[in-house]
Amino acid sequence: MTDDLLASAARLADVIAAENSALLVLDLPAAVASAAGKQHAAEAFAAALRMQTKPIAPGNRRQAEAIGRQLAALGEENRRLLQRAIAAQRRVIEIIARASRRELASRATRYGAFGAPIAGTRPGPIAISSRV
Repeated sequence: MTDDLLASAARLADVIAAENSALLVLDLPAAVASAAGKQHAAEAFAAALRMQTKPIAPGNRRQAEAIGRQLAALGEENRRLLQRAIAAQRRVIEIIARASRRELASRATRYGAFGAPIAGTRPGPIAISSRV
């Protein structure tokens, strides 16, 4: 395993670990901001893998196995944390959609027995808070 491959694997591991840290605390803006860096690191790692044509030197085998295990563990954690973030965002969107439906329904004109509009009550306020 060449130094370029080891360096690109370590860089990819660092980027995924940073994204995982942001996802762990649901810092979605920071996680989104890391997407481009993760893409570049993954591309550099893939390119270094394509350039690796010789067998791994015995002296680098342990290091290669360790970084491989680390990348596998980080990738699995990244998948789990991304699924959690998507589920949280889905819940927020569902809450907003339900509130919007109720608000729209409360504003709809209602009619009485003889076709005249019924004076409705004023719709209640809606508050949405977002932490960015």
